Amino acid sequence: MSSLVGRDQPAAVLDAEVARTLTSHGGLALVAGEAGIGKSSLVAGAVDAARSGGALVAVGTCWDREGAPGHWPWVQIVRALGRLAPADAWAAARAEAGGELDVLVGGDGAGLGGSSAGEFGLHDAVTTLLVALAREQPLVVVVEDLHWADEASVRLLEFVARHSWYERLLLVGTYRDVEVETGDHPLEPWMAALVTKATTIALTGLDRAQVGALVQRTTGRTAPDEVVDDLHRRTGGNPFFVEQTARLWLSRGAVDVVPPGVRDVVEHRLALLAPETRDALATTALLGHAVTGPVLAAALGVDEARVDAVVGEAVGAGLLDPTDTGVAFVHDLVRETLAAGLEEADARHRHATLVDRLDGTGLVGAGDLAHHAHHAGAEVDLDRRVALLQAAARRAVARMATDEALVHLHRALAAIPDDRPREQAFAQVELGWTLMRTGAMDACREAFEAAARLALALDDPSLLTRAALSLRAAVWLVASEEAMVTAAEMVDEAHRRLVVEGGRPSAATTAWEREQELTAIALEMCRSSGDDQALWDALVARHDALWTPGLVDERLPLTEEMVVVARRNGTAGYEVEGLSFRLLDLIEAGDPRVPDEHAAFQARARQLDSAWSRSLARWIDAVVGLLEGRFDDARARLDEAMANDNRAGQASDDVTSLRDQVRWGIEQQQGRDDAVDALLDRIVEVHPHPEVLRALTAVERGDVERAARTVADLRGTEAEPGRWFTPLWVRLQAEVAGATADTELAAALAAELRPLLAPLAGQWAVMAQGAVDGP
Repeated sequence: MSSLVGRDQPAAVLDAEVARTLTSHGGLALVAGEAGIGKSSLVAGAVDAARSGGALVAVGTCWDREGAPGHWPWVQIVRALGRLAPADAWAAARAEAGGELDVLVGGDGAGLGGSSAGEFGLHDAVTTLLVALAREQPLVVVVEDLHWADEASVRLLEFVARHSWYERLLLVGTYRDVEVETGDHPLEPWMAALVTKATTIALTGLDRAQVGALVQRTTGRTAPDEVVDDLHRRTGGNPFFVEQTARLWLSRGAVDVVPPGVRDVVEHRLALLAPETRDALATTALLGHAVTGPVLAAALGVDEARVDAVVGEAVGAGLLDPTDTGVAFVHDLVRETLAAGLEEADARHRHATLVDRLDGTGLVGAGDLAHHAHHAGAEVDLDRRVALLQAAARRAVARMATDEALVHLHRALAAIPDDRPREQAFAQVELGWTLMRTGAMDACREAFEAAARLALALDDPSLLTRAALSLRAAVWLVASEEAMVTAAEMVDEAHRRLVVEGGRPSAATTAWEREQELTAIALEMCRSSGDDQALWDALVARHDALWTPGLVDERLPLTEEMVVVARRNGTAGYEVEGLSFRLLDLIEAGDPRVPDEHAAFQARARQLDSAWSRSLARWIDAVVGLLEGRFDDARARLDEAMANDNRAGQASDDVTSLRDQVRWGIEQQQGRDDAVDALLDRIVEVHPHPEVLRALTAVERGDVERAARTVADLRGTEAEPGRWFTPLWVRLQAEVAGATADTELAAALAAELRPLLAPLAGQWAVMAQGAVDGP
């Protein structure tokens, strides 16, 4: 029988799940209901029963604040299991799970860019760990507040549930169904999928008699009928509302002042506390739902030994609960009420105090410090505030948490006043590179153009060079003509100011030659600057400037330096990006190390956990699969990459055009003419040179005349494919030269192509950063 008022039947259902797990197999149970309805209390009873029956129990709680790391509840669960499981069982399970689990038990990375673990590998590792532990001892895993979970955490829960059904493993989740099932909640489809696999326990309000019983238990007094009626009507039977209002009735003798919502109830409860306790609670509310003892001590400016004395009254009043590591609010509505009740100036001052007391302690993450600095506003020195926001952004980029990084960067940029244009320019450059990672190319180019305009106004050739080369990197395959012209003009202007007017020697006569000279100078400047972020940007710009057949030997050392810079800063994301550039360059060079390098790249990429890293890993797999003739595998990897991009909102036209070109190569190799034709009909919308792909398709099918017409129409015109697509263009001309009956055209093409092809003997044709065409 449940000790909770009015919860006998739900408790019996959950207790049955626990009992089955102890003796046979587990499953998935979801406890749903509105805030304060008693979900956590119900689960707590089941947890006690599980522990009494010999089960191992681990709990993770989701967080509603910005800056929460991905998979946060699972990080807590894995850490808890590491503490609670018998040492030998943990060691064996940890070894069986493998290195993919490192993302949940290691650090969060820092510096330039980087992240955590490939999704399938991480899911499999967590499932393997839990199953291995469950075979030694029944295991109950609780994930609280799923309505605040990140999507990746819910996907992981679904995966574990699907793959552990017959093990002694019970998964229990709690969530606010009234929030998730609104239709516009981002987790609604994922939770709907979970519900189909779960035993769902939906908690509703208590009936009138149960409200009376709860009032009796809470206050030790029997409430008059009219008070019970009023309580039931005003609270809807929500146990938290009932308990809080009943305590107010006990102290006031009436409930006529109780408002419909719990906010005022909580405010009345707070008014009964000593001023110093209320003050401590108000600061605690700004730290989150649960706070560790060391963090709370630092935040309140007291010794850790005094924390219990400072917040003891709040614990006794039922507003805070003690936890294994500190304290937690009994309900988030308490915390929300406290935070919302602060005057704006008071809130700013408290956030500023938290920055002063927590910065440099190592107790909280960069995202937390940035959060407090932003909300402190002018209470925190501008330079410090911007520095904390930018540091948090870089830490987020290090985890490939680009959405979080963009929040910090936009806040930093907004904080920098107009009379500090140089800082604004650097902030725009950093914002632009982060936007590029999300596929938001228009916004990315706007940021770089803004930085270039500021650099022009400042007459700063070095800053203009960085902004112009960044803009050039963002104007890639399918940018508008206007954007391309703007980028070219900015590069030329930077070249004029830095090279020509700077007295440096120049032999450039074309825009591309000027770009090569500019990137070479910029790279040397950045190498001596000590600024690794600028050095990384310069390496990428230089690599781009040298991307054309015949220059792979010059590019390879750049990719090695990229990896060195990334590792020096502990930035796994940039390391993986550098490794991908290196792998593609090795493919182009026909280097026999490619299989080993590919395996090493995939192993490192699988340690990340971001949409970007998942797509990159699948893209490289597709490219290698096409080369090795694993066409079905290559097509499947492309499908996964595109689906991932679409979910993450990062499917830019540039990326889509490259993936469609590789897909075209797969369908061509397999002779799937219908699929090729359908692809060509669609590709015209995004690919810069669909007519070249159509001509290559024609010549492969024996329609040499059509292909020859395309070659004749394009040769020597502005429409001729540029250097990114030189391999594709050379291939078309070579195939036409070898197949055409027009001996004059064949001779002309052969004469032009021989000097281009001779240095490339033994190499593969790699274009546009990864679309491999053939030898």
